[in-house]
Amino acid sequence: MDYSIITLFKNVTPSYFTFRNFYKNVWNVNEFIYIIGYNNSSNYEFIKKNYINSLGKGTILQTNYKYNHDYFNNLEIVVVNNNNINNIFLLYKTSENCNINNFNVIKSISFNLILQHFINIEKRRYISVDDDEFLFSSDMENLKFKILNNNFHRFHFMEIICEDINNIRDLKNLKWSFQSWFTHRMNDNEIKYNCSACKTFLYNPYNFKNHNMKLGFWFHSGNNYYDNSTCNLFNNSSKKDDKLLEDLKKNGICYHFTAFTYSYLKYIKLQNRFKTNNNEGNYKDIEKQYKDVSKYYDTINDNELIKYFDENDINIYNNIIV
Repeated sequence: MDYSIITLFKNVTPSYFTFRNFYKNVWNVNEFIYIIGYNNSSNYEFIKKNYINSLGKGTILQTNYKYNHDYFNNLEIVVVNNNNINNIFLLYKTSENCNINNFNVIKSISFNLILQHFINIEKRRYISVDDDEFLFSSDMENLKFKILNNNFHRFHFMEIICEDINNIRDLKNLKWSFQSWFTHRMNDNEIKYNCSACKTFLYNPYNFKNHNMKLGFWFHSGNNYYDNSTCNLFNNSSKKDDKLLEDLKKNGICYHFTAFTYSYLKYIKLQNRFKTNNNEGNYKDIEKQYKDVSKYYDTINDNELIKYFDENDINIYNNIIV
């Protein structure tokens, strides 16, 4: 069974080529479908040059779709074949102040187009992840067997703790928090381990009648599919240590890899995330949370992703970070 990736981002992503390396090598993905928004002509040229044109000469599909929302317009669908990898780009212009409601409309339009024109469930399964989500198992054959039988899998998320360094090449160890989105969870009234935001991914878009596939082929898991999941294993473990990590990796985890370095993380979040009136967005307390995360949650080193780091991403990083 072949696998396709569906992912989306706006303006810039810290790990475009690293993401491709990972999913081609770990999942044998041979098709990538991108939903990419840009704010202005400068960002448009950046995306075309660094992401789309880097793969080769693209073909623009003729479409009759006319969307004139201020947060979704100028839609282009570009197809590029690169070394037997099919790449489909839904490229659109969006507004600087795109909010979560607008973004849900964007996802609804985009995933509806994908469902109508680019889905082949007879030959493929679909991995619908954000560009910073790296789904991994140390026993991929068993994980794929489960997916083919169930068409879904719940993953426990681990969150990268970015180093405060200037050069990606200096990274020798990657540090992780066992708690996903700790920058959000540390704003909770009670700070504790919480797996409600870990995700369940749906690999066959037509098998889940009660889920709104037009918003993406996944959902934050909450209490769903909890029994025998990696979240269940995690929460029942008394020690958050290397042994637990190996067990989680065998059963399937998600490395939530938001950026290579701390400065890149702040740059990306201010570029891409929804912003409040004070321009801080939902990462407004990030410096305090990074300072205090180890007080509340166990951390661990794991270097699984380093071998997929790509020089192209490093060069992009060096050109935009000042």
